[in-house]
Amino acid sequence: MPFSIGRKAAGYFWASLSDFFLNMLFNNSFAEHIVL
Repeated sequence: MPFSIGRKAAGYFWASLSDFFLNMLFNNSFAEHIVL
C-alpha cells in the first residue's frame, strides 16, 4: 500500500515539475496557445 501511494506521489511530482519547466521554456506565451 505505501509503495503504490509513493508511486502516485512521484508521478504527480514529475508531472508538475515538467509543467513548470515547459512554462519556463515557452515563457507562457506558447504554452497558453496549447492550453487554450
